[in-house]
Amino acid sequence: MRPVLPPFTQPATRSNAKIVWPIMALLSSLLVLALWLVWSSPSLQAYSPARPVNAQSLPQALVPLDGIVQVAAGEGHTCALTTAGGVKCWGGNYFGQLGDGVSGPGVDKATPVDVVGLGSDVAAIAAGGTHTCALSTTGRVKCWGDNRIGQLGDGSTTNKATPVDVVGLGSGVAAIAAGRWHTCTLSTAGGVKCWGDNDSGQLGDGSTTHKTTPVEVVGLGSGVAAIAASAGSGWHTCALTTAGGVKCWGWNIYGQLGDGTTGSTSTPVNVVGLGSGVTAIAVGGQYTCALTTMGGVKCWGWNIYGQLGDGSTADKRSPVDVVGLGSGVDAIAAGYGHTCALSTAGGVKCWGGNYFGQLGDGTTANKSTPVDLVGLGSGVQAIAEGHAHTCALSTAGGVKCWGYNDSGQVGDGTTANKSTPVDVLVEGVAASAAGKIANPGGGALPGVTIWAGETYSTTTNAAGRYSFTDLPPGEHLLRAEKEGWAFSTGVADRRYTVVIPQENPQSWDFVAVRTPVVFVPGVGGSFLDAQKNNGAWNNVWPGLFANHSPLSLRPNQQYPVIRAADVMRTFGGSKFYEPLLNFLTDPAQGGYVEHSLSVIGSGSPVCGASLSNPISQFPNLFVFPYDWRQSNVISAQSLKKYVGCIQSYYPDSQINIIAHSMGGLVSRRYILDNPQDHHVDKLITIGTPWLGAPKILNVLENGEFFDHDWQHSLLIGKDELRTLVAHFDGAHELIPSQTYCQLNGGRCPFTEAGWNVNRKNGDHETYSYTALVEMLNDRYPLDRQNGDPTKPGNNGKEFHDQVGQDDWSQVQTDVEYHHFLGIQMQPDTISNVTALARCLFSITLGGCKRATSFELSLTRGDGTVPPISARRAFPGQSPSGGNITIHEVRSSGKNFDEQASHLGMTQSEDVQNCLLKILNEESCPGVVTPGVTERTSPSDEVPQAEPTYYLTVIGAESATAMDTEGNVTGVISDTYIVNGIPNSSYYPLGERSFMLILPTDEVYTTTFRSGELPLYIELTRSAGEAVTQAVRYQDLELPSNVTTTLILTPEGLQPLRYDSNSDGIAETEVQPTVSVSGVQATDSTPPTVTVSSVLQGGGAQVTISAVDDTTVAHTYYSLDGEKFQEYTGPFLANVAQTPLVHVFADDTLANRSSIFTWRIGYGLFLPAIVKVE
Repeated sequence: MRPVLPPFTQPATRSNAKIVWPIMALLSSLLVLALWLVWSSPSLQAYSPARPVNAQSLPQALVPLDGIVQVAAGEGHTCALTTAGGVKCWGGNYFGQLGDGVSGPGVDKATPVDVVGLGSDVAAIAAGGTHTCALSTTGRVKCWGDNRIGQLGDGSTTNKATPVDVVGLGSGVAAIAAGRWHTCTLSTAGGVKCWGDNDSGQLGDGSTTHKTTPVEVVGLGSGVAAIAASAGSGWHTCALTTAGGVKCWGWNIYGQLGDGTTGSTSTPVNVVGLGSGVTAIAVGGQYTCALTTMGGVKCWGWNIYGQLGDGSTADKRSPVDVVGLGSGVDAIAAGYGHTCALSTAGGVKCWGGNYFGQLGDGTTANKSTPVDLVGLGSGVQAIAEGHAHTCALSTAGGVKCWGYNDSGQVGDGTTANKSTPVDVLVEGVAASAAGKIANPGGGALPGVTIWAGETYSTTTNAAGRYSFTDLPPGEHLLRAEKEGWAFSTGVADRRYTVVIPQENPQSWDFVAVRTPVVFVPGVGGSFLDAQKNNGAWNNVWPGLFANHSPLSLRPNQQYPVIRAADVMRTFGGSKFYEPLLNFLTDPAQGGYVEHSLSVIGSGSPVCGASLSNPISQFPNLFVFPYDWRQSNVISAQSLKKYVGCIQSYYPDSQINIIAHSMGGLVSRRYILDNPQDHHVDKLITIGTPWLGAPKILNVLENGEFFDHDWQHSLLIGKDELRTLVAHFDGAHELIPSQTYCQLNGGRCPFTEAGWNVNRKNGDHETYSYTALVEMLNDRYPLDRQNGDPTKPGNNGKEFHDQVGQDDWSQVQTDVEYHHFLGIQMQPDTISNVTALARCLFSITLGGCKRATSFELSLTRGDGTVPPISARRAFPGQSPSGGNITIHEVRSSGKNFDEQASHLGMTQSEDVQNCLLKILNEESCPGVVTPGVTERTSPSDEVPQAEPTYYLTVIGAESATAMDTEGNVTGVISDTYIVNGIPNSSYYPLGERSFMLILPTDEVYTTTFRSGELPLYIELTRSAGEAVTQAVRYQDLELPSNVTTTLILTPEGLQPLRYDSNSDGIAETEVQPTVSVSGVQATDSTPPTVTVSSVLQGGGAQVTISAVDDTTVAHTYYSLDGEKFQEYTGPFLANVAQTPLVHVFADDTLANRSSIFTWRIGYGLFLPAIVKVE
């Protein structure tokens, strides 16, 4: 018969344990069986389910205990150590174990009382069966309570209701442990001493004689790291060595010593298999457990209730694994017949006997494997177990207990058993309204201001508790405020209205989450669905190879309804916003909870707030997909509705916005349009083109839209995209604004060099903002239909002219702004577009053919947005407006360029960590350099750029570049632009014109087909702004439609080859016109040409002058714009027949000027509207 003891028994004399114990065991078993029958009766159980947070009864004179750093549980009492070093105890007090100066029947305490004389200077406490001990900060030990077997260590056997000193332990003690009727200490030298009950040899001194003063444990004079004894009817002791091994001694009838036998011993023995690798031990009734360095749990000994956790009820003489707890455990505790473990996440699991609800799972059924506690999935820092009750210390310093409560040991002011955790309460000031603030994981939140109406306020304490003591009669609306947090409640409208006086006082509890974050994606960053005739929805963006015509916004035509379904997380194997959203929701990183998106009908999503959601499931990350085709003003209106929906979760709370690219324009517009109720605390933008981006000019002309790190541009053809974008108001609002032009030295990023695009002011014009707007209105869409009112220039102007849109000094807001802008090592961001007309001189075609293209000037940026727009200021200057912080994301080399790219910044771990710091009210540096230690300011030295190839080809059909691994950058099927080679870019410049940007560290094969025109090919090798090598092919005439290859190597450009015999092999080699390096390679300036004329009768003598930094090689002129001849000296022209002269010049480095057109005799530039077809 195994011993099954009731919670309290008078101490028995065990001088002859073999005779006495079986009798005791039988009687005890019968008693417990009777108790089990009583407690298992549903009509007599004291357990009741937990109430909702807004209806928990709270006596006005009791408030939750807080400010606690340690909890110790005895057989029927509990004690706590305060932050001030004082001790409080509650529960059974028959022997004076509470230390409040009284003892005997009727003096139990159901709430904490102070221990006499121990208001400070206590470092640790231990609770035994019916006695308690405290260790002072100076290493001194005091004990009080039951002393019938000398367990107080004062040399007597007289009970004490107040603390007394332990003989010989005035200093030098590092830790204490208390068993049912004995006590042990660990010295600072690592030795162990014990005293008290010794019937089973549990003092470890080699005898079975009781001791009223400390004696040394045999063989443990040093080398011990921790000790453990059980308050739950246990008669053995264990020690953890500094080597991580376990030794035990005392009673062993169930194998609780773990040495593989059932023989008791009065000196320490080794536990089988645990010579090392253990970090903590816990001693139970007649069993033992150990925590391994891997975070796993092993137990051995008595197992009648399943307290070993191995899924059985069979005793074990050596350690066995606890099921499901092989890792992730931070601490363990053992009672009479139940065990608990604290996870590294702060959650608690228990197993074993549960006849009084001591497992805390809401039942009274025993469990032989671990189960979760109700409401304690996180937020716990320590656990303690008594005979049949359990306690947990929260990270906020509060205490919850549950289980057997006949003497008030649970501490909630009652003596009813509890099968789920309840707060330990202490007498406090009567409150007119009170409650607590907790995050969804259960942790307390101090420092929260609670308002009752607009007049009364209070603040939560360290345990997250608050109370009002002075509210006047009437209704009071409660709300909570704290920087960086949002609050909600468990009632339908998320608000509390307290009526004073309260008929039934309640705990008005709030749930706290970090301030909700709204993520707003950039242009093209939301999935768009079109509604079919049958009402179903079909994805049309990105819609790989889909019919994109439903996306059109061409006026005066009918198109299906479009809705924004979600942000683009991934598509076609590529990651878009998924890395950022995963980072924010990762419990180990951001820890945000994403809201489950709902989309109803057309337009943008609704937040779908379910007022019935459990508090623990409240989200605080909301994604906002929107129809990015529309004006940002319209999208801002949709964002307002979305934020209003979020307010249904968290009334009156602020939000933070993280916006990428154009999402920043939407968010800023929302703030400006709602100055009094935008609810925005922080707006964090990544790569936002505040003042527009010159790239959109190339999009309107050539359909090159996607970020260079977007690998799947096969979504839509460039011609189809160009047609669609011409009618997208949202895209037009990305056109560089007047402020952009002003910051750019008064020059708009569009110039003419021989191609008079606007048919005004000659063909060599630097555009004013007015000229840019007029040109865009007139030219686009390229396929303008009759009656089409689309005016891209006006659309952009109207948006940026709104007050506060570009010049933030005009409108002051209370929002904290952070601008992240990317600066890649490689110049790959369009800063200017030049309309270029170049002469392709052909003997075969009989002269010069004018080829027009958009020549691109590149600067260091994020590949899409120049820094001047992303920071709204010239580099080194501060943007207009207040409360703005600039964060430059600088690449430290080509391998890190992607992390400073337009989309790549959202995926950079360095940027993500910086975002989180800002959200957490921490500082983030002004310069973020992926792969390099954080810099502090944008003025820090910038690493040197790495070499890059820039290849420009005019006169060829679509081209591709391929690396040695088969990755491709270029145009596929004459339609789709792809950028598959890492750190590469492809720009269409016009018909039969393109530019390729490639690294220099590999071999790349560029392939294209010749056309009817001569070719111009230029390859430069540059490191940042410095050109080190230049190769040019000038007026290269090849057979039409032949395959041509250029091979780029780390050493340079191999000669061009073409397939002259159509056998599929490019075997015919052509040498370049010029190949230079060093200083000569830096010269890319063509000659300057001027024309003068002197009238002579009916004609004019024409003189042409060409000047260059090096040497002018050739000057050519034409009187009809087609047939050109080399200029050798002044000539006479018939003004009446040929009033115009067309001129260009080459230097010796094959730099060719654009074509200039002069009217003979006047010296005035005139339009020359000629385009090669």
